[in-house]
Amino acid sequence: MSLLRLADLFVNAEVRRRGIATAVIEWVARDAKEHGSPGLYLRYRVIESGPEPGSTS
Repeated sequence: MSLLRLADLFVNAEVRRRGIATAVIEWVARDAKEHGSPGLYLRYRVIESGPEPGSTS
């Protein structure tokens, strides 16, 4: 069995910093393990889209 690859995970700026991406990644990792995948490949980059909601900058 091959590694599971997680790609293109985006979280809307209005709901960032609430643990959404972390929860998705943890769920995918658990599911991959339960289905016998030897690992999870995750490559990421941060794309800034302006100030975080509620910031004063």
